[in-house]
Amino acid sequence: MPWQTRTIEQRLTSMSRSAEQRLTAQGHMAEGAQIAANSVLGVILKELAGQISDLDGHLAWRGDQLQPDTSELELLERHAGRVNIFRKPATLAYGDVTVTGVEGAVIPAGTRLQASAAPGVVFTSRAETAIAGGTATLTVDAGTEGAIGNLPAAAPMSLVVPVAGIDPAAVAAAEGITRGVDAETDAQLLSRLLFRKRNPPRGGKPADYVRWTLEVAGIVAAWAYETEPSRGYVTVRFLLDPAAGGPIPTEADRLAVLAHLNGHEDEVTGQPEGRPAGMEARAVLVDAYPIDYTIALDDDTPANRAAVEAELAAQLLLDGAPAVTVRVSRQREAVSRAAGETYHRMTVPAADIALGVNQYPVVGAITWEPY
Repeated sequence: MPWQTRTIEQRLTSMSRSAEQRLTAQGHMAEGAQIAANSVLGVILKELAGQISDLDGHLAWRGDQLQPDTSELELLERHAGRVNIFRKPATLAYGDVTVTGVEGAVIPAGTRLQASAAPGVVFTSRAETAIAGGTATLTVDAGTEGAIGNLPAAAPMSLVVPVAGIDPAAVAAAEGITRGVDAETDAQLLSRLLFRKRNPPRGGKPADYVRWTLEVAGIVAAWAYETEPSRGYVTVRFLLDPAAGGPIPTEADRLAVLAHLNGHEDEVTGQPEGRPAGMEARAVLVDAYPIDYTIALDDDTPANRAAVEAELAAQLLLDGAPAVTVRVSRQREAVSRAAGETYHRMTVPAADIALGVNQYPVVGAITWEPY
């Protein structure tokens, strides 16, 4: 049975009764007499009870630090570091921006832009570019790490300092500015650590490929398949952090994962790590499979609709995997969990949906009906 830690009051009562019994047995107290709370002995016992309680609390805390899933931040990072797992740092967002201006006008490298959707973030162009056909496309990098630097397609932007012949207003290009990832959370770090403990390195087994893939910035889930498409191959499929433009990754993400699988330097030992000699690694992109919904809410408001959509996306991210069967019951559970929902009716999808090996479920179009 679990150890029961006593309160200070319980410990003081126990210590007082024990002392009274000993003093009575030695003839120093009358039968049935009690130690007065304000006596010298009573004060000493109260102080001892408090000190012992502090020791109990410290021992309980030390016990929690022995396990990574109950330890505090500093100790969690030490647990992870012992098996060469380190918190993934935040990354800078980057992408293209469309500007307009006078034909032939030049935008110098290092031109700075800003966006109201990313307060405090300054975006800097990489190379000199000239207006051709009335427009130019700049590749920019965010100056602040993390998801705060991400912008959706067509997000309005503006020049920080005017440039001759260039219109001050600009917009993020079709793919937006993405790939800005916040530093790995405690929960994500713990998840990778527990996976490593449950799946120790085994010279290139599928779990090793999953672990290596999850080391890449922005990757939040991965699956490895041995002997696909044939012997001598390991195929990996993975997801990108939704905050960085995911969950569906791009070709740039695929190449980054493949390069990491083919060989990288261990952060502690400096030794090369990756796929074993004689094996071929494949990184395959999953395709988005939009799931459309028809939902009726008893309290149909924009806030409640947004909450439902967020819960559906979170549920698909939790349950999703290549070749998974999307269960309708889990989708209805997600809608019921949304803040503001009291009653609802979901008629589409009406049945479970079986996905292919390269398909991953995402929220498609939602049709809102009267309840």
